[in-house]
Amino acid sequence: MKRILLSAIYSINQVKIRRLIKSISAEDLSLAIGKSTEYVSNVETITNKNQYPHDVLVAIAEILGGPVRDYYPPDEELLENDGSRFVKEIISLSNIHDCALIINGMIDEGCFVDGKSATDTSIYLHEYGKPNASVIDQALRSAQKSNKLILREGKYFSK
Repeated sequence: MKRILLSAIYSINQVKIRRLIKSISAEDLSLAIGKSTEYVSNVETITNKNQYPHDVLVAIAEILGGPVRDYYPPDEELLENDGSRFVKEIISLSNIHDCALIINGMIDEGCFVDGKSATDTSIYLHEYGKPNASVIDQALRSAQKSNKLILREGKYFSK
């Protein structure tokens, strides 16, 4: 079981959330920041103890948008932390709660204004044909039930 600092977990999750919402694969982000194709995937892997160095987060922030400060936990959260290491829990599209978080982020970004089918959404999230596609479908249905999305002619639209 790998344990890393809370700030590292926070940064890794912020990068993953933002890149998924913007439909950027881990490989494409790795190349965009001048790293090997597997760099981002390796950092996001639960068995890896790596974290993003500050200079890499600066490059990522330029690509994904927002100030680099947004990729670090709020000061209040750091002050409450006792400095111990935590089990590395990276956001995953195989988890319905995490998947719903990404779908809600996509809704906020306007990804469903023109409508997306479940298949379109799994392609957008680079999960088409993978087991996580069924979890994405569940998250879309959940967003529909909570009135965040409307289903018309097989496509989900934001309200």
